[in-house]
Amino acid sequence: MRYNGVEVSVREGETIAAALFRAGLRPPYFCGIGVCFACLVTVNGHPAPRRACLDSARPDDEVTSLETL
Repeated sequence: MRYNGVEVSVREGETIAAALFRAGLRPPYFCGIGVCFACLVTVNGHPAPRRACLDSARPDDEVTSLETL
């Protein structure tokens, strides 16, 4: 997947947030338990933001943090 233009490897079954942490990247804020909405990202340009901690990562995804929009 690509996050803000940076290539990030993805392991099967992991979330976007898990892939970001493994790559040394992270959303601006991250509660780690899915109760907040601070890790919102857009996926593949879809207008509805998704929570990085709950959404599955896929190798072909283009993920963008809301700060860069």
